[in-house]
Amino acid sequence: MFLIDSKAEYHLTAMLETWRTNAEEGWRVMILNRSTRQSLQNLSPTFICTVAQKYLNDPDAKAFVCVDGDMVMVSKHWRYEHQQKIMIALSALAEESLSECARLYDATVEAAIIRQFVAQKVEFIETLRREAEMFKISEQERAKQQAAATHRKEILDMRFDETLLRTISHRRAAREHVEILIVEDDKFSQQMVQAALRKQFSISFAENGEQALLMYVQNPPDIMFLDINLPDIEGFDVLKKLRQMDEAGFIVMLSGNGDRDNVVRAIEQGAKGFVGKPFSPKKLTDYIFKSPWVQRLIPAETVS
Repeated sequence: MFLIDSKAEYHLTAMLETWRTNAEEGWRVMILNRSTRQSLQNLSPTFICTVAQKYLNDPDAKAFVCVDGDMVMVSKHWRYEHQQKIMIALSALAEESLSECARLYDATVEAAIIRQFVAQKVEFIETLRREAEMFKISEQERAKQQAAATHRKEILDMRFDETLLRTISHRRAAREHVEILIVEDDKFSQQMVQAALRKQFSISFAENGEQALLMYVQNPPDIMFLDINLPDIEGFDVLKKLRQMDEAGFIVMLSGNGDRDNVVRAIEQGAKGFVGKPFSPKKLTDYIFKSPWVQRLIPAETVS
């Protein structure tokens, strides 16, 4: 008796389709419900096949072991007395009656029942596969979230040179041109801003919160436009940390979501304004010339 315990459900499906296509007759199938009895589960499929072969005596018989432990044994030699003798032997070993755990089917007459049984086994496997895939995705997402949280903490815990921090206002005041820092990861938005402002001002871009903090400390801008939604940390996180380092900074928040809660939160946390997307050059320049750091270089009365 051949034991098939790998992808048994799919091999069974293929075998049934072959029987149907070739109109094969004479096959009989014994289904042994091992999954319903612990005593049967304690007997290995190999041992059960040895017992079955003793009474069946068909070297070409096949035994399929399903994922849930149930077995399907196929032979043209099956007779009801074979099933009885096998189950009596297994019952004696298990020390309980197992006769109701097995049933013999004529594969021609009862083909629909067998196909339904196998289809249920295949569906069981597919369900397990889907659940495993969802668990894998869930684990990956959990790991991704954990990594993001760890990275966020590392960014917020970054330490900067004390001399650089102490001299932020002095270095900004000593500069003789307007410096604007745009924190925005969207390339299209970057291009729009650059096209609108590059003729008038020196513009730098940061694409994430970590880069924004480093650039701000190295070269304090006269005004910063800060997107709320950044790939590593929230713009609000950046705003809070910058306010701790530079209370005199002029920071305006950017967002495609200009609902009232975002606007209120931005102002409460120290932002000087809020610009919703899509933003126009006029909205940006209006805020630029409101910055006292810009006004020291370009007096308000000179702005047309």
